[in-house]
Amino acid sequence: MKSFVKGACLLALMAPMATLAADEPPKSASCYQLRYSDEILDRYPMAPAICEEVVVKDGVRYARMDGTVVGRDKDVITVGFKNVFGTKVMDLAVQPAPDSTLTMNGKEIKWAGVKRGDSITFYLPERAFGFVTSPGIDEPLKPVPLKSK
Repeated sequence: MKSFVKGACLLALMAPMATLAADEPPKSASCYQLRYSDEILDRYPMAPAICEEVVVKDGVRYARMDGTVVGRDKDVITVGFKNVFGTKVMDLAVQPAPDSTLTMNGKEIKWAGVKRGDSITFYLPERAFGFVTSPGIDEPLKPVPLKSK
């Protein structure tokens, strides 16, 4: 009888935890199996935590990462990324070519039109140091150092 009571108490304690876990959006197990370059992990150790899913195009695996534009300083755009708990864990600053474009909300727009609050999706090719805005793009956006405040 004691073991039954212990089991029932344990189950009662675990039930709220299972409910909390069910509310979180599932991360693709592949995100943590992706091989990130040493350079990316050295500079952005939280990169695996912001991966939403792994996308494969032409045999290349990409980590999809969704972020929000949090700043703009002339031609440098800073994007903030959150983990599954909604905690901001990483900023990425990029300096795209002035006349280059990206796809946002299904439309192709110039980087010059990107503003604070816009949602941007980046893709990180496996074992690469450079982010792209669509799988299959050959020329990655190179991260630039963030300015100290």
